[in-house]
Amino acid sequence: MEQLYELNLLNGFTDTGSAVKALRYTVATVRAKGGHVLRVTHGNGEGVHGAEKLPAAVRTQLKRYKREGQIRFFIDGEVLGDDDPTTRYLVDKYPFVREDPAWATPDPTYTVVCI
Repeated sequence: MEQLYELNLLNGFTDTGSAVKALRYTVATVRAKGGHVLRVTHGNGEGVHGAEKLPAAVRTQLKRYKREGQIRFFIDGEVLGDDDPTTRYLVDKYPFVREDPAWATPDPTYTVVCI
């Protein structure tokens, strides 16, 4: 059965370098397990000791992964929902995403990645 994988970068990853390494490792692990959807919690840019840089660092890295073909696409949490065509495509392809409690609640604290 398919599942939504999760990576929470707010637990101990205020340094963007280590957060990007954790993201790289997690994307590779999810791919190796045959997974397709990953939710990355990175906060909304508020915080201390570098946490305010996490959302930008994560999305910059995801853009690179997309260019390199390591991921198919990603959806910023603030646009996630039935009104977004990319979100509708994701849910059509992977219906289990609808079971996530955060589904269709726009939220800038996370990004959904399709691997």
